[in-house]
Amino acid sequence: MISSPRLNLDDRSKLRQLLLDHFDESELRALCFELNIKYEYLKGDALTDRVLALIGYCERRDLLTELAKKCRQLRPNVNWPDIPPEFTSPSEQLQKEAGSGLHLLAQRMKDSEVREAVSDYQSDFKESLSGIETVRHYKKLHDLFQDMEMGYNLILHNDRQRMEEDDTAWASLVSNQALLQGPIYELLKLADTPRFVSRAGYWLPILRRGQMAMRSAIEEHDLGELDTALRFLYRALDRGLPRVNGHLVDAATDLPLDRLAAAMQSIHKRLETSLPPETVGRIATSVSALEELNDDLNDLVDDHNNWQRLDDELRRVDVLLGSDRNDISELELTHPDFQAMATDLYGSSDEKWALDLQRSSEQLKEALASESTMPPATIIGIFQTYRVQVGRRFRLVDDRLLQLCEDLRQIGEPLDWLLRTI
Repeated sequence: MISSPRLNLDDRSKLRQLLLDHFDESELRALCFELNIKYEYLKGDALTDRVLALIGYCERRDLLTELAKKCRQLRPNVNWPDIPPEFTSPSEQLQKEAGSGLHLLAQRMKDSEVREAVSDYQSDFKESLSGIETVRHYKKLHDLFQDMEMGYNLILHNDRQRMEEDDTAWASLVSNQALLQGPIYELLKLADTPRFVSRAGYWLPILRRGQMAMRSAIEEHDLGELDTALRFLYRALDRGLPRVNGHLVDAATDLPLDRLAAAMQSIHKRLETSLPPETVGRIATSVSALEELNDDLNDLVDDHNNWQRLDDELRRVDVLLGSDRNDISELELTHPDFQAMATDLYGSSDEKWALDLQRSSEQLKEALASESTMPPATIIGIFQTYRVQVGRRFRLVDDRLLQLCEDLRQIGEPLDWLLRTI
């Protein structure tokens, strides 16, 4: 199988750490300016969160090469990860190889033997294409929610805070709300379809109300209506983004790539004596790529779900700790459980993220053991540091799954072409 440059988790972690080591907040803001990225779009208050948001933003918009190039210009003595112009995501080469066999079959559909062999698996191909389109739908919704969240944060933390003292804030809001309304419009249009609207019932009506309230607030310069709009939009984000992400994972889990690979394998065996060796070889390569892609997808879904369970448990504990900063009994009770969950996830890995997480886990264990001499607020602070590290790792795994789902277009397009030729 042909290898291709890719930004793996190690390189991604290295890029994140180097940005933190060599750029302070003002310098990171200047870097964003150089890349024509509004710093205010990047979610988070801490520099670490902004850096993670910058990497994610660049990944979603194919700007990683530009980011690496600019970093090398500004910090030439730093050993930046190699992200060449022909950068591909972790699954893109597999997608191309898988799709090449489907393209080839579509091109040879005039051959009656090929047409008969392909037609036998028409229903499997249709189901595969439908599943890929479902995954792509939820990936698009996920990205739109993230874009909407950037616009929401910009208005909340910039324009809204200046409203009562600065009359020019309304003019700024008129400009910035376009960054919010664009994703909202696309979200409403994409979700409000017969096939998907029932699953958007938790957030779609709230988003519509937020959109109308924002429009009314701007037209009337009504601060109360603006606050109402922001509350609706927050609720839509809070309800919508987790559910869309859940639907995406479910769709990826149900994706019948294994059956698509089995169908291609059967076609390969049936035609291997009647087609040129080069053609048969390309179909065989496509089968191998589909099988490997299916394995990668299953591994990422499992990884995602395991980190999700750990993150959910830590969030639950954090909420309980917030209700009484002197009562850490729930943390003491559940620490062995979530520590075991985390140990299963990092195992014997010697990667930096795993070693950092192990150290934080040991610090928390020691803090809990010395409860009588350590203030509860200090122990809670150590726990929250641990939770932040878990959250970062979960986001990296989530980003990989999301990128793999996005790359499924490499299979969806030739599969659609093949079905139209049957």
